[in-house]
Amino acid sequence: MANESEPKRTPISKLRRSILQRNHLAPAPATKALVNPATLPSVLHKTPTMKMLEYKYHIHLEDFIFSGSLNDVAKQFATDNIDRSTISKWRKQFREQKHKQQEQKFFQQFEEEK
Repeated sequence: MANESEPKRTPISKLRRSILQRNHLAPAPATKALVNPATLPSVLHKTPTMKMLEYKYHIHLEDFIFSGSLNDVAKQFATDNIDRSTISKWRKQFREQKHKQQEQKFFQQFEEEK
């Protein structure tokens, strides 16, 4: 008799599972392991306000905030109470994040050569 905690399987699913196990391709058991942020691919961090503007105006915010002067971009978002200083902070944040990503890629080249 099958283990009580194991779900009942149809003959096809049993066959599939045995083939996968024979070829060492069996799926790992589902776990709730904590995700280490350092292992995730780096992406640009966006605040909820940034995401809202992208959704509302159907734009890619990073491209848009660098498309013109601070005043021009701030005028576009004036109805959303986005100030010129906020746009400036976002630009700085994106530049710093991009620079950090480029540094990581640069140093990874040397680590791979070892």
